[in-house]
Amino acid sequence: MEAPAPFGRAAFILTASGGDATLVTRDNQVLTAPPEQIVEALIGVALGPKSLLTILSGCGLSDGPIEDAVMYPSLLAVRTAEGRAFLQSLADHWRIVAVEREGLVIEYQHDASRSEVWPRELRLRSEAGRTPPVTLSIAQSQIEVNVALAASAFTANVPANATRLTIDDLRSAGPLGSAR
Repeated sequence: MEAPAPFGRAAFILTASGGDATLVTRDNQVLTAPPEQIVEALIGVALGPKSLLTILSGCGLSDGPIEDAVMYPSLLAVRTAEGRAFLQSLADHWRIVAVEREGLVIEYQHDASRSEVWPRELRLRSEAGRTPPVTLSIAQSQIEVNVALAASAFTANVPANATRLTIDDLRSAGPLGSAR
């Protein structure tokens, strides 16, 4: 995953393979740790690779048996053990527009001029009372589906002059830390 900066190199690149993830910052700092810890230090929510993929892909929830479903005038709400998804009916398919899971609400924004399934933007926010409160907006571009990826896509290119970063350093320097 890459977080672009307004100019120059990406703010960070995050890759994961096996049980570890590697974060490389634009100022050549590198951290290797469990992915949930890195994501939690960055955004305040511990999400692992499977949860991130499910959320960013627009699925919202993993496959699982449906526990119940409720039809509203313009939405279908489906509950699984993992959470609840809200689907909008389009002419030829259903599209997920929001999800509640793990104390979070994820809202998906789609290009209104097309009936595409993949969200262009998503907003993730914590439910009321969660500490720390979380609000995160993500814009997705250059979406490619079912593309074969080389193994190197899951390995960070760590510069030779990189300095080590600890998870505590990332927490204190990140958006949730005291250094901001």
